[in-house]
Amino acid sequence: MKETSHYCQYKERFSTVLLNRIKHAVDAQLRDQQAEFRKDRSCTDQIATIRIIVEQSVEWNSSLYINLIDYEKAFDSVCRGTVWKLLRYCGVPEKIVNKTACSSDVSPVYR
Repeated sequence: MKETSHYCQYKERFSTVLLNRIKHAVDAQLRDQQAEFRKDRSCTDQIATIRIIVEQSVEWNSSLYINLIDYEKAFDSVCRGTVWKLLRYCGVPEKIVNKTACSSDVSPVYR
């Protein structure tokens, strides 16, 4: 039991280190307006922006189309190979991408 506990602690720490390194590389590429799914970012500004756009659309009597996407379902079947390519594209070092891919607890069907 002790070995399993140590392994779980190691894996959790390792995952945290990988996540922080990926986060720094990706955050450098993203605009401030892209705040969704980012730690320490509130969606309040995005909601306020949408509200202003809707109000102006009503005021100007113009058509408005809003598209909302359910990412929860999409991420259940995401192609991991594409994720690794996107991480590389965003400037995440190859070493970090490879370690992330190797430590992923995903069925081989999705790799």
